Amino acid sequence: LSLLVPFFFFYWLASRHKQINQLSGSGPDSKPPIRMSPWWPLSLLIVTVALLVGAVVVAIVGQVDVDRYSTSPVPAASAHSEVYYPDEAHDHPLVDGSTDSTFDGDKEVQSIVDAYVEALIDDRLNEDESVHWGFFVLYFLGLLTSLATSIVLFFYLLQHTDGIVKLAGSDNDKTFLVVMAAIGCFVLPLLLAAVLYRSQSVINRAIAAA
Repeated sequence: LSLLVPFFFFYWLASRHKQINQLSGSGPDSKPPIRMSPWWPLSLLIVTVALLVGAVVVAIVGQVDVDRYSTSPVPAASAHSEVYYPDEAHDHPLVDGSTDSTFDGDKEVQSIVDAYVEALIDDRLNEDESVHWGFFVLYFLGLLTSLATSIVLFFYLLQHTDGIVKLAGSDNDKTFLVVMAAIGCFVLPLLLAAVLYRSQSVINRAIAAA
């Protein structure tokens, strides 16, 4: 529902866009007060939703875990299982050098096993890194397009306000619409409903006076 409400608001803007221009521009040389297309902010909103949904999907599918950024990137081994590493591997950052040796097999076989395990760890870390980068890139771009949507929508609502005032609005209507548009675009989107209500009241007033 929260995703559908903004699209209903844009549908109302698009339908009233044509109505305001028709009611205001009755003369042959008159210019429509609303010249910006409502598709400008709507397109940015669609891109924002797509990027944020993509970020959520990547986070869910890739199992993004913020604990990976803690001081212990690899889970500690179980207290009941101890793994032997060659002496030269004790300095590896992913290996606890204090673990005891319980592996008595051939060292050559063990070195192959160690190489395989380390390769799996490296692949896992690389995979996690790419998933995290993908998530943060999508989320960051989503935030940028969200800010761009708010800015473009505010400038569109300024033209919308000029059209409303030209119809049958007053200075009080203009002040109210500009303030509600600014707060609604950048602070509390719920206040855009006040813009819709006040605008519709002025349109109804203009139609009744015609």
